[in-house]
This record gives sequence, C-alpha cells and structure tokens, in this order.
Amino acid sequence: NVEEMREKRNPLENSGIELMMLEHGRQFRSDMIERTQCLKLLVAVTILTCPSDEERAETMHKWIQIAIDAKTAVGNLFAFSSIMLGLSMPQVRFF
Repeated sequence: NVEEMREKRNPLENSGIELMMLEHGRQFRSDMIERTQCLKLLVAVTILTCPSDEERAETMHKWIQIAIDAKTAVGNLFAFSSIMLGLSMPQVRFF
C-alpha cells in the first residue's frame, strides 16, 4: 500500500524541495545557494574574459544551449536558473 509506505518513510529521505524547506535542511539550502552563486559567476567570467566580440557571442550561445539542455533534457531547474542569472548580470548584459 502506497500510503503505508509514505507513513513509514524516514523523514531524512525527503525529496530535494521538501528537504530545503525543513529545519534539518539548513546545510542543503546553504549548499544550493553556494552552487547557484558559483555557477552564476562561472558563466559571467567565461563570457567576460573572451577577448573578442565574436568569441563572447559564441560563448553566450553555448551557455544558452547548456541552459536549455539543463531544463529540458535533464530537468535541472537549479542549473537553468543559475545560468540565466549569470547571463543576466549587468556586467554581462552591458559589456
């Protein structure tokens, strides 16, 4: 019975979203914030360090493709949002 299995489930075996919202998920929340910031900065740095406009446009296109794949093929919305945050940073948009 599915309901019985849910009731017997260990509270530490929650899904990622459930774990983020619970008190004992504090470290998980902190890790996710750090990963989001690191990926956002990686995206921005790889774009900003390109020596030419052509390379910058190509790098931005690659990151957009990675973001699309992360969202659609893998279903990773955290990676998608992190990449989009990096692409939408003012330093990248107005370079």
